[in-house]
Amino acid sequence: MPEPVNLLSLVHLVCLSLWGGLVVTESVIELAPFRKRELHGPAIEFHYWIDLLVEGPLLAAVVASGLVLALFTDLTALHAVKIALGGTAIAVNAVCLAVVVRRRRLLAQGAPEDMLWTQSRRILLAFAVGLPAGLAAAVLGFTLAAARLRGA
Repeated sequence: MPEPVNLLSLVHLVCLSLWGGLVVTESVIELAPFRKRELHGPAIEFHYWIDLLVEGPLLAAVVASGLVLALFTDLTALHAVKIALGGTAIAVNAVCLAVVVRRRRLLAQGAPEDMLWTQSRRILLAFAVGLPAGLAAAVLGFTLAAARLRGA
């Protein structure tokens, strides 16, 4: 029977992987309207529903599993850096989620296109900040996991 921490590590890794893939998918959805303007409305709708039905719950699972893992791990300075980078990615994603919801409301209210495009640029800015932080956290996470496996 696997140890609870190892099982939770696996759950955390699966949630992180799903979240990472989802964020990359959303970035493609968000970039498409900058090539074909008529895709802006559908992109707003798609991103909204993805965030509401999938990303929000997935983000909650990442945070919950990460917090529990932190409680049961002897944290080093590298762990603290990884947690700070991951926390940055999570915070940026939470802000992005709020912008996505606001933009969808603006669309539903018939807001002018320039206002919607401003919100879309803010979402791209969130990707520009959150993705590098998340990637750096992932690299540190894999480095720490590999060191733990070598020591086991």
